[in-house]
Amino acid sequence: MNKKEILLARHFETLAMVYAVIAMALGVFYREFTKFSGFAGRTSLSFLHTHYFALGMVFFLILRYCQRHLQDFPILAFNIAAKQYFFYTRSISSFMIQW
Repeated sequence: MNKKEILLARHFETLAMVYAVIAMALGVFYREFTKFSGFAGRTSLSFLHTHYFALGMVFFLILRYCQRHLQDFPILAFNIAAKQYFFYTRSISSFMIQW
């Protein structure tokens, strides 16, 4: 792996960790907010915790695995610029969709 691929791998790992921390914070916020307000029904806050774990953390960990272990497949061997474009587009669109 060259320096650019290592840097991109670190971005994937860092972003997965950021999504995990955000997911945990949202889970605690959901639990404490509904307990404090005495609300017993279903809210959209409960889905944010799951979405940030599944669509954020797990997705970027899968991308990291694919980048590391599946480089010989032509469909996954796209260039660094395409990976960076996908990285930023996915991050921005994920944030916009979930809020």
